[in-house]
Amino acid sequence: MSRRRHSALFSGRWGVAAALALLLAGLAATAAAVRRERANQRDAFDREVRAVFDALRRDTLAFLEVLDAIRALSAIDLDPAVTEEATRAALLYQRRVLGAYAFAQKISDATRRGGYEETLFPIVETDPARPGEFRPRPAAAFYMPITSQTPPAGLGLPNGFDLGSRKEDAAALAVMEKSYTFAIGGDVPSQPGAVMVFAPIRNASGEFMGLAAAPWSPAKSVAAAKAEARSDLDCALVPLEGAYEEGAGSRLLQLGNRAWIFRADPGETGLSATEKRIAAVGLAGSLLVSLLFLSLVRGTRRLDHLVAARTKELEAANQEREALEKELLRAQQDERERIGRDLHDSLGQKLTGALFLISPLHPAPAAKTAAATLKEAIADVRRVTRGLSPLALAETGLPEGLRGLARDAETLFGFAVALAIDDDPPVPESAAAAEHLYQIAQEAVTNAARHAGAKQVAITLARDGETGWGLLAVDDDGKGLGPEGKAGGNGLRLMRHRAELIRGKWEMLPSPLGGLRIACRFPLSGGATAAQRESKK
Repeated sequence: MSRRRHSALFSGRWGVAAALALLLAGLAATAAAVRRERANQRDAFDREVRAVFDALRRDTLAFLEVLDAIRALSAIDLDPAVTEEATRAALLYQRRVLGAYAFAQKISDATRRGGYEETLFPIVETDPARPGEFRPRPAAAFYMPITSQTPPAGLGLPNGFDLGSRKEDAAALAVMEKSYTFAIGGDVPSQPGAVMVFAPIRNASGEFMGLAAAPWSPAKSVAAAKAEARSDLDCALVPLEGAYEEGAGSRLLQLGNRAWIFRADPGETGLSATEKRIAAVGLAGSLLVSLLFLSLVRGTRRLDHLVAARTKELEAANQEREALEKELLRAQQDERERIGRDLHDSLGQKLTGALFLISPLHPAPAAKTAAATLKEAIADVRRVTRGLSPLALAETGLPEGLRGLARDAETLFGFAVALAIDDDPPVPESAAAAEHLYQIAQEAVTNAARHAGAKQVAITLARDGETGWGLLAVDDDGKGLGPEGKAGGNGLRLMRHRAELIRGKWEMLPSPLGGLRIACRFPLSGGATAAQRESKK
């Protein structure tokens, strides 16, 4: 094109049209940038919601496991003095987790009239005419009086209070009468906003004979989860009323026989400050480019500088965000390791001490029963400890963690788990990477049990011959991919995100077992396996 034709193109109506086209293009780019920023904010919100909800779910599961351990220990049938001493030694840590707990025993009206109240406690109920006071319980077919509390009156109710006299508690008793599930009762007088959580106690023949109870506060649980996740989200946990409709910032939490909705508020729906800045910068830049284009100045170079500067800012922001994500995950892992050590060093030792206390009672049958129960409790503590910090407490790292995961899965879900670990297993780049790989395997096994209906699972840890990377794969014989060849869920997204954090390659495809395969290829520490690095020393 000659210089004359070039000048004609940028003059008159052609120049105005070209400037208008540039302005419109700039506005479109600005709108796209605003949309991208909005998408980034949604992603950040979703990650924060997921972090808080995961912490809430872990704390709730720990609460239920401790309450279940108390229920199991209460079934020991020993001399009252021995039972009291064993309970005091073994349940010290449970009190720290639960805050307060109590036991109640089911008795018949004939037992009451046979001198129960003269021997133990009067059976009472709330006096509706005098708030805060109690009156004798009228005759009924059976009663569920509180027999002990730790600390004394920790629930704000006296010993002898009949839980069957309150509507919500009576409904929970009816649920436990027919099943082994946890049940949610009424409010806790000593803790506003908390509800009773009951764990049924049955004898050897399966008869419902009593319960263990502890208060659970939704507000306190949410606050603890936010503190663990280092989040300032505006969120709450409310009982589910009617059908559940999933939405942004909404999660479903099942606790016993009731469901709760975790809701987080994303904040203002208008343009954020960052989006306003992007829009302002985009608009100003578009106008500037148009004016520079019309005036035939050297606007191209300045535009390149502006684009480069903005790109560097975005790259820096992305790097900072990735660093914060890694720091958050590291902090969460440190906290899990601390809790795991506390469980291992405190509760485990106290349960072992309780087992030692009853050892002189051997070979009495009751003492054998108590010893067996305490041994099961010690095994449960070890299992929970591995769940909190599976690799930090294992001497051999990822392989030993996967072996523990297989044992726990067989115990919890009742299906066979086949392990295939190379004699010279691949070593991830760091302990954090090994932790992410373990969490991927744990999530895949849990999904296979709870959602795919699997009866068989295989875990493989080997070196990938094609890439030279490590390979972690979990296969199952469950339902596999859906009719459209897809499978969704937050668990899958979390596994993919963990793989990205360790620079790994995650994929989901049909399994040779007939179900689903979750595979993650990951870079190795120094590019070599453990045996190869040992041979170089």
